[in-house]
Amino acid sequence: MKKIIPSILAIVLFSIFACSQIKVPENVAASFKAKYPSAQKVEWSKESDTEFEAEFEMNGKEMTANFDTSGKWLVTETKLAKDDLPAPVLATLKSQFGDSKVKTAESLEKAGEAVVYEVKLEKDGTELEVVLDASGKIIKK
Repeated sequence: MKKIIPSILAIVLFSIFACSQIKVPENVAASFKAKYPSAQKVEWSKESDTEFEAEFEMNGKEMTANFDTSGKWLVTETKLAKDDLPAPVLATLKSQFGDSKVKTAESLEKAGEAVVYEVKLEKDGTELEVVLDASGKIIKK
């Protein structure tokens, strides 16, 4: 009995680990490597049947990048500190949302589109998500 329990435990742990591994197509991995050659701590997940997401660190920032099954890059999100937001974005947040606290901020970069900033704010227990362009114009609330 003492020998069976460790064996069963080893099999269960191996099964869990094996099931958690994502098979990333070579073309997707190659596209990621070409776009982010200095990425570190890369972890892949499958967003849908047609989309893969890589979570990674680069230049001291936490990032995610999504690719379709053909290897085409779709979007990159980069976590930012409040102080990393562009000055016009900070000015709009201050003028439009006063003393709301910035809970999270990230930049979103999509192919063929300008970078936007997604900011989650909190005030008096209420959360609000705001998307702004680099000039500080509110795109979505």
